[in-house]
Amino acid sequence: MPTFRDVRARCQINGFQCHHLIPVKVCNMGALRPFFEKSKAYGFDPDDFGVNGMHLPCRERMAAAFGLPLHRGPHPAYNQMVAERLAAISVLDEYESRLQLMQFLRALREGLRNCPEVDAFDRRHPFQPTVDMRRLDSDADFLFRFTQPS
Repeated sequence: MPTFRDVRARCQINGFQCHHLIPVKVCNMGALRPFFEKSKAYGFDPDDFGVNGMHLPCRERMAAAFGLPLHRGPHPAYNQMVAERLAAISVLDEYESRLQLMQFLRALREGLRNCPEVDAFDRRHPFQPTVDMRRLDSDADFLFRFTQPS
């Protein structure tokens, strides 16, 4: 299991940063902490880059070239969207919550790969000096719909 620290130390990709699909801040939220403690028992580790991470560009040029959203944390709106979806998953029975958690991680990764315009989640995004709340809502709705169970 490569941790985020391992990946940062061994696998620097110029112009990219490591992004937690489920941010550590969300995993440590009081209401979700018991869910993540149980999740660790069946193998989910928020620090496992292979499961919970992906590289995202941190430079405008790279974001445009690769068609990926720009990562320049912090991203409180993204965290909120993830926390809301996880709150719904956390109340399911153990088998279903495991399944939904893994599907949610895949959906987040796929949603970020397929929606390069999701940039309003980063309050310091250089293409948007001011946050347009309608755009932020639209981006959150897109990712939330993309991560809904089928």
